[in-house]
Amino acid sequence: MARRHENGNSLEEHLHLGMNTPFIRRSALFAGLLAALLGISSWLSSNASNEMLLYQQKAADQWSYYQGKTTKEYILFHEAKSLELNLAQNGDRMSPQVKKLFDKALQNNVASAKQMRSEAHRIQDRARRYEALSKENLYRGNQLGYSEIMLQIAIVLTSVAILSQSFPILSLAAVLSAAGLLQGLNALFIWIRF
Repeated sequence: MARRHENGNSLEEHLHLGMNTPFIRRSALFAGLLAALLGISSWLSSNASNEMLLYQQKAADQWSYYQGKTTKEYILFHEAKSLELNLAQNGDRMSPQVKKLFDKALQNNVASAKQMRSEAHRIQDRARRYEALSKENLYRGNQLGYSEIMLQIAIVLTSVAILSQSFPILSLAAVLSAAGLLQGLNALFIWIRF
């Protein structure tokens, strides 16, 4: 036999009637909206973390390439100095053909060293851009993480508000979710840096 509540309804009917108020329905919809926002925030946070790692790797690759170019520049510069010194010391004893070969090798080494320096500067600029993008995505990921935390707490508070049918707790959840939403939007558009 079903247990009866004091108003004559069964316990199941009483619970069903009590949970079918406009406050409960609106709060449940609000919790669903928060869950959707949390999913989006979580996806964007994960994406920002992946982008940060990608740009960090690209920057490391560019710095390795830069190091190779500067090493080649250094070697070419010192070979040019060696050729120049050899010409200064022994140029008067060299045949015109050998002297011409030394001059040509000297000019080639100097031109190649200048080209390596120019390429190294372009690579350095690219590496710094990748580092900046990595830092921006790190910041974005952190800010989206804070947004996720606020939205998660707001969902928990909304659940508590539904069970206790407390409008003040729901209001606190709404304020926290607004803060989380603003934090997430700031992470996407970077209006304010903290």
